[in-house]
Amino acid sequence: MAEADGPLDEDATPPWIDLASNKPGERARRQAVERREQAPVKTALARVLRVHTEERAWRVGADGEEEVARRLRKLPDDWHVIHAIPVGERESDIDHLVIGPAGVFTLNTKNHSRAKVWVAERSFLVNGQRTNYLRNARHEAARASRLLSKACAMDVAVEPVIVVLAAELTIKAPPD
Repeated sequence: MAEADGPLDEDATPPWIDLASNKPGERARRQAVERREQAPVKTALARVLRVHTEERAWRVGADGEEEVARRLRKLPDDWHVIHAIPVGERESDIDHLVIGPAGVFTLNTKNHSRAKVWVAERSFLVNGQRTNYLRNARHEAARASRLLSKACAMDVAVEPVIVVLAAELTIKAPPD
């Protein structure tokens, strides 16, 4: 559920809104478009020179979310997927919420299709740089659990999943 005019506030009781029509990556794509419109020449030049910008990060993120959504369409009919669920106040969203016989899962898409990704129990590195992906994914699942539990008037356990698109993926040890 989300408010018609803004993001979901965990403490408020929002009106019923059907999120099933949300498009994968739509919030990230909107961020990329806004950045491109704010600086069209800079964005075009950065693309030609392959310079990493905020616009590029949002665009690549949206591409990843759309790719994951394509793959999720292969799930059996007893699974349900909702994309781009707004949460919080800073244009945050849950990339994909997947509900099925095995449980409820938040999927956080990370598109590093040109990078080396290394994962261990407590570490997630992209090209050798430490990220907050594990912590953020756990936080996102806990938040979804709170929101769903409140909306359903019963405990809803939600498991975090990070979906990685990477040039090279090494999993030294799976996270908890």
